[in-house]
Amino acid sequence: MNKKSKNENREKLTVLIDKDIKLKMKKEVLDLNCSMGEFIEKLYTDYKSKEK
Repeated sequence: MNKKSKNENREKLTVLIDKDIKLKMKKEVLDLNCSMGEFIEKLYTDYKSKEK
């Protein structure tokens, strides 16, 4: 595993604990029927789209 992907994964985990999306995350955990990986990807994508 190279440094870029390690940093990317670390960034994804940071997104998971971001206070702004905690409530949304709790709701989506109940609504979503998918693997944790897919869930993290979705959160990360949502976060990135808000960042721009």
